[in-house]
Amino acid sequence: MSDNKELEDFLKDPNLLNKTVKTVQEVGVVGEDKSIKSEILICCGKLVKNKETISTNAHPEDDSGIGKDYVTEAVKKVVFYKDWIKYNSPTPTSVSYSQRTTEDKDGNKQTIGKKITADKIIYIKDASEEFINSDDCKLLLEEEKVDLPKTIKQQTVRLMWEKPIVIITTAGTTTKHQLIRRLPSIHFDDTEKQTADIIDFQLEKDCDIGNNKKNFEQIKRVKDAFYLLKNNIFVDLKNVKDEIIKRRPKYNEIIMRSLNARLLDFIKFSTALHQYQRKQSGTLTRLAEVQDVDIGYELFNYIYGSDLVDVSVLNPRQRRIHKKLRNNSQIHYTANRINSWKISEGVSIQQTYEDLKKIMQEDKEIQMDESVKPKKYGYLIHGTRESIDSFGEDDFGEL
Repeated sequence: MSDNKELEDFLKDPNLLNKTVKTVQEVGVVGEDKSIKSEILICCGKLVKNKETISTNAHPEDDSGIGKDYVTEAVKKVVFYKDWIKYNSPTPTSVSYSQRTTEDKDGNKQTIGKKITADKIIYIKDASEEFINSDDCKLLLEEEKVDLPKTIKQQTVRLMWEKPIVIITTAGTTTKHQLIRRLPSIHFDDTEKQTADIIDFQLEKDCDIGNNKKNFEQIKRVKDAFYLLKNNIFVDLKNVKDEIIKRRPKYNEIIMRSLNARLLDFIKFSTALHQYQRKQSGTLTRLAEVQDVDIGYELFNYIYGSDLVDVSVLNPRQRRIHKKLRNNSQIHYTANRINSWKISEGVSIQQTYEDLKKIMQEDKEIQMDESVKPKKYGYLIHGTRESIDSFGEDDFGEL
């Protein structure tokens, strides 16, 4: 165990989150700052008392081979590493079956598998569509406490668990529209530069043995530091209320009715992570600060900016455009908005670039249809976007 003074100094570092991201990368991940940061913060939801249950779910989702499980495995080795329970390719009843209880002659109940409690992080790897849409999955994602009978393999058992953090990766599975609300997606870097960086890292790793000891010691310090953080933290937002209102997202108001609580929870997760740096109001109460608002909004925009509906409604070209847009943190087009553009496979890259740039440079709503665009482009565009300058034709070079 590392020296507590050293660990506390780490937890008091204003750059705590970015240094934790760097430590996860030391395990062997190249880049992926945003996806790593997202998983770290959602894991810190286990520390917060006043939160919504759905805010502690995540769905690392992207093309096969992009590294979503590799990133999650790296986070698992660093952040609350003792508290993870992993299920590989579970059946619809795997979780229930592992949580069935037995009762001895004195009436004492005992869970067969590792007991799921509120301080656990459930990592479900390669979940099938059948599991994603099962009762087990719904209970894990939504219910604060589960205590009910269930028949499994012709045997009636009692299921008992508390709502954990839930991270689910899928193998070629697209979540149904109704699941997006309770299972938000985390996406990954699919750029050519990222691929080149990974290849370079793999080569350099075999040429630099001297750093292994230093990396191991840093990883151990961070692992130990997370176990100094207190659970059941009540986060008070009164000092940042005006700041939150000032930055209120310009998304559809109906959408924000259901997602605003998620935004507030992400701010709270940051406060809980930085609890050694936040003012106290009672032993387990911490006051959120502007830095937490910054981090909360960053996470909210990254996770929800482009995935408010099922991306399966998009055709292949629309999906490629969707990925390009969401990789720019300033652009928050939802999949249903992109779908409304009716972009066909035959649209030229140059024309797509010109029209999207025009939309993003308009402060007011712009609507373009066949009356103002030649029919040969074959699509409609309906969108809104506040001014943005950091957008170039190269961003669509791979479309």
